[in-house]
Amino acid sequence: MNNRDKRVFSAAHASGVSSSSESRISAICGEEMADEIKAGDVVQLKSGGPKMSVQKMGTYPGIGQGANCVWFDGSKESMKVFAIAVLKKVE
Repeated sequence: MNNRDKRVFSAAHASGVSSSSESRISAICGEEMADEIKAGDVVQLKSGGPKMSVQKMGTYPGIGQGANCVWFDGSKESMKVFAIAVLKKVE
């Protein structure tokens, strides 16, 4: 969670926002606090697609907080950075 998101959560908590509102804030921020994506996790696009391994987390121009993901298409290795808001952890 970046500093801006932490400030949003702190402000919401201080003003007595309900837990259901906190969940909506979390969704807007693109993260579930308990399920933060980190290097080594297996993820998938929320819209579907192949399972991918998170190689590295970082802040990327035009994306913000993102995950550098790798996966195989047959024997061909593919790599791309995705915004964490479009990813979900999978087993």
